Amino acid sequence: MRIWFATLFLFFNFLAVGSSCFSQDYIEVDFNDQKVKFSDFHLGSYTIDGIFSFALNKQANLFTLNLEGRNIKFSEKNFSSVKLNITKAHNTISVHYFSLPGGGFGGMLDLDKGEVALEVDGSWQSKNRFLAGDIRTKAKAWGELNNFLVCGYFVVTDGMYQGNEFLQFRVDFLGKPPLLNITDSELILKDGSIVKVEGLLDLRNFSSYPVQSLRHKRFILISGSYSLKITKLLV
Repeated sequence: MRIWFATLFLFFNFLAVGSSCFSQDYIEVDFNDQKVKFSDFHLGSYTIDGIFSFALNKQANLFTLNLEGRNIKFSEKNFSSVKLNITKAHNTISVHYFSLPGGGFGGMLDLDKGEVALEVDGSWQSKNRFLAGDIRTKAKAWGELNNFLVCGYFVVTDGMYQGNEFLQFRVDFLGKPPLLNITDSELILKDGSIVKVEGLLDLRNFSSYPVQSLRHKRFILISGSYSLKITKLLV
């Protein structure tokens, strides 16, 4: 067990050395109480504040880590709770859950076979000026690490985009990133008009997105360098 504690200590020490150091920028590890305190800790362009409790266990070839934090601040976002349960058996890493308020993910990574299986589920309310509304998403990824498939959906209800209100926006996707097939998707505007969203989406170039429609009346969903022009269906 001491070996695993030492490994964890070296890991946190590596993070501290590799980050930008400020007077209040530090990690404090208490192995007696099994707690880790982040104080305005800089990791790249992000900061972490809060206290996590951890528990380590090793039995034969099975290594388990439980991590739990409350009232955690990640940059400008506050999370009332953060929970993680992860195990490693031989060369297989399993994330049984990584949960945040409103969602989380879990999955498995097989290092021997080079395969991954991951599921993400979440719902939250966004008040962002770019996109506001009640957001719900669910997705999964599976297959080889360098050739995996993803599928799922993304829904925004009672939303607003740059001052333009809409009732619902739903995107269903399936494919191998960066190429995704978009099917059975639509945007319902405040006046009841429906926008059909369908085609092949290249994540590297949103402006190449094709849309099938009945009437040619343009509605700009995303402006700027990543513009997505879709056609409004008149009702």
